[in-house]
Amino acid sequence: MNSAWDTQESDWFSDEAVVFEIAGRTMGINCRGLDEIAVRWDGIDFGSPPCWVGDWGAELSLEWRRNGHPQLALGVGQKVRGINHAL
Repeated sequence: MNSAWDTQESDWFSDEAVVFEIAGRTMGINCRGLDEIAVRWDGIDFGSPPCWVGDWGAELSLEWRRNGHPQLALGVGQKVRGINHAL
């Protein structure tokens, strides 16, 4: 599992996609608010830094990190059994 990492803050950048690797393919999931979810298959290049377009300024420095966030790393090797859409 890969996620964007803010190198300036040394923390997970939760506004970018979380990318799962499934049978040699990648599936990126990105959420915006509580009601918009985007799913992308095989569309992320880990050789390039995450391309974030927002009002964060030039000081935002992101990189892809494998299993960077401990909570996300718990899901590695697990099956997706459902989606919790609690408000």
